[in-house]
Amino acid sequence: MQRIEPSGVSMVDLIDHQGDAPANSEVDVLAEEQTAIEEERSVNAYQVGGGPTSSVVLIFLPLLIVTQLKYEASKNDAFIEWRENHINGELCNETGAPNPRESADAFERPEGYSDDCLWFPVDKVVQSIGVDYTAVMVFANAIGLALISMTLVVVGPIPDYGTYRRKLLLFATFIWIPGVAMIPFFSDTTLSLAILAVMTISMAAWVFAFTSVINGYMNIIIGNLPTVVDAKAKHEATKATSGASEDTEKQWRMVSEKESVRITMTASTYFLSAQVFGLIVQTVLVVALAPDEGHPSDTRGLRLAIGSSAVIAVPFCLLSLRYMRPRPGLDFPTGSVLLVGARRMVRTVRILREAMPSLLQLLLGRTLVWITSGTLLLTAVLFLEREFSMQADEIA
Repeated sequence: MQRIEPSGVSMVDLIDHQGDAPANSEVDVLAEEQTAIEEERSVNAYQVGGGPTSSVVLIFLPLLIVTQLKYEASKNDAFIEWRENHINGELCNETGAPNPRESADAFERPEGYSDDCLWFPVDKVVQSIGVDYTAVMVFANAIGLALISMTLVVVGPIPDYGTYRRKLLLFATFIWIPGVAMIPFFSDTTLSLAILAVMTISMAAWVFAFTSVINGYMNIIIGNLPTVVDAKAKHEATKATSGASEDTEKQWRMVSEKESVRITMTASTYFLSAQVFGLIVQTVLVVALAPDEGHPSDTRGLRLAIGSSAVIAVPFCLLSLRYMRPRPGLDFPTGSVLLVGARRMVRTVRILREAMPSLLQLLLGRTLVWITSGTLLLTAVLFLEREFSMQADEIA
């Protein structure tokens, strides 16, 4: 297969060179069309499988980690104090006295204290890591975003080459699903750092997998859909008999853009629907299994809510991967492996801008909306937990 140079990108390059070898018969064309339809369904199935994990990444995992680290900080010599409403509120000086540290009800609100009194560690530093428990998720989020950015730039576009497309998708999927599935078993609060490490790696793999599904297969699926194949065949037939035809080429491009918008919007709808369904299930679990006031280390509800997303992900994502084809692509280029992704990303953006500008706008818009809404939601959740000591069931 001959390599495409950046200066020669076109709609034909996008469709013919990023998929399998061109079909040689009507049977091959029909097989490609059927494969494209199956892969479109697979993309939607993957959206359903991974949708519930978004609320896990943005809400429940950070809450689990902060809840456990807060309890770990309370083990310091200074123990805890009771403040009104929030972390910087006035100390509660009401009738009664805090329960002894050694008692079974040490974390229960002392008799005579109002409902506005909440407990906070006096020394907020977690001794095992030497960091304020309220700042751990900020650092973890920054590391996670940096890892995601590096992964997408360096490794993200590599699926365009040969059979790496499906291999990397499988690799990422078999990182984030087991990662999420094992978190419910981390019941010991001293394992918070292990959860944090698993969360960061799983989050990066989850984002990479979804990017691979959309960016790695979308162009191939669109190029082999029956409507696009018919428009392309009509254009090539007209070109062979009457020379270049701007009308048929324009019609081909319009059909391709229309299909790209349809597929992207459909995938987004499946993802959002699964996200809402998953959030409802997770909220019910968190509220139903809310810990007693005097047992802040009981995170069973949070952990089961996180595990429920893996239960949904396993059947849908594995079913999706079953129908995803390897899809041989370009020959792997020479040069620095670390720069291959960056060079390919520039080329892909150029192709999309010239051939499918609407698809490029949708992909960029979806990415920006995800980053913005995700950051705002994560910040809001951490603020409520840190400042007002709100537990997961109260936030839910």
